[in-house]
Amino acid sequence: MATYGFSWRRYDQLPAHARRYPTLCDVSGHGATAVFYTVLLKYLTSNSAKYYHHDPQAFLNDVNQEIIGKITNGFVTGLAGHFSPRAKDGSRKLHLSHAGHRQILLFRASTKAIELVELPNGTIMGFPSCGASDPHTLTLTVGDRFYAFTDGVVEASNPAGEEFGMTRLIEAFKQLSSSNSLQETLDTIHQSALTFSESNDQQDDVSILGFELKD
Repeated sequence: MATYGFSWRRYDQLPAHARRYPTLCDVSGHGATAVFYTVLLKYLTSNSAKYYHHDPQAFLNDVNQEIIGKITNGFVTGLAGHFSPRAKDGSRKLHLSHAGHRQILLFRASTKAIELVELPNGTIMGFPSCGASDPHTLTLTVGDRFYAFTDGVVEASNPAGEEFGMTRLIEAFKQLSSSNSLQETLDTIHQSALTFSESNDQQDDVSILGFELKD
């Protein structure tokens, strides 16, 4: 699959008027066709973001309407959201919807624990009958981290057919998030999944989006 995403580790330091939306999209397939679809999808999502009205479900559904008929071989999965203004205690609410990216992980700075969050049901994009999930709200406090990932991370397989798996991914995030920077954590887990597969010809993209809420 071809993938693109955006991550803002210091989102709260952007100017008050700046609008930034965490987004992760994954296009099925390989080769030149998948790359072309990815470029098209990036253009369509960037254009739709200009008219974003704090409704990630509507945003993904609008993108789906745009790609129907344009992506004729395969499908697209997506995750999108936005932040509410910072609360007095420094926390922020993150409002998310997905279209095939149901699982995300949260690192809680206060407990050093990883939470596996299952978002409401939503379907993949690329077909008229598809629909994004209802919005789901998460509260992040200072030091918390958000991680989203493509299925290529969890499904990375070694020569014996064993997958990297969610249990291994959660344990890696738990160990690394407590003592490493966000970038070091993302880089290490990305490389760990590739090393685990013992192959230079990974069949699916290994992509991770992450950000941390700072003071």
